[in-house]
Amino acid sequence: MPLQTMEGIVILRAISNGRDCLSLLSALFQGFTVLSIDTSATLVSVTVEAQDQVGLCPGCGYESRSVHSSYVRRLRDLPILGRPVLILAKVRRFRCQNSSCSRTTFAEPLGNLALAHAQRTKRLTAQLLSLILTTSSRSATRLAHQMGIQTSPRTLLRTVDRSVRSATAPRALGIDDFAFRRGRTYGTVFCDLESGRPVDIILGRSTEAVSNWLKERPGVEIIARDRATAYAEAARQGAPAAIQVADRFHLCLCKR
Repeated sequence: MPLQTMEGIVILRAISNGRDCLSLLSALFQGFTVLSIDTSATLVSVTVEAQDQVGLCPGCGYESRSVHSSYVRRLRDLPILGRPVLILAKVRRFRCQNSSCSRTTFAEPLGNLALAHAQRTKRLTAQLLSLILTTSSRSATRLAHQMGIQTSPRTLLRTVDRSVRSATAPRALGIDDFAFRRGRTYGTVFCDLESGRPVDIILGRSTEAVSNWLKERPGVEIIARDRATAYAEAARQGAPAAIQVADRFHLCLCKR
């Protein structure tokens, strides 16, 4: 859900009372210092920076306090009382002081706030995932817009694609196609039939794409699919030991 009403009230009070109340916002940004907050009728902008003064090189693990440069990452966050929020995170780039390390500089991570290269916070991504996994891409988009989150059906599908990838396939796997744009662009969705949750989404529905996915994720024992020849051949190539089953919908209800 969006930030709770009381959290929104805290932020609005901080806006009205100035810098003395910015410390109240630190509870919403653990590990960061809130430097400023600006608001308009359509947007709330919050500027933060990491509290830790030491950077840890991801290549060698050496600590560094030598700052090479800095830049600002723009992250979309959960709305406050229906108002979109933009996080301006000041990120420092440290010099690695280990002469044997292949990295000359490295950027500090944003911890629980956001993943590397992400354009939104982890909590916003979690909210979008909750919406699409309980509804559909179009319904989730409408709900998100009502909450003040700007997104699209395709963005939501990409969010699922990036977040629920697995190194192994489930024991019972469902495979079906869907349309990004009917008649033009199609994809394939893989579902865990025992948990009822999506496992992955890929672009295309060719034999090669699906068989490669199965080869990279061993362990599937049962494959429920439609009657498409491409999926049948993909299952034979990618998971030859798996039992193939024509799913009930395509067998009994679909007349195509």
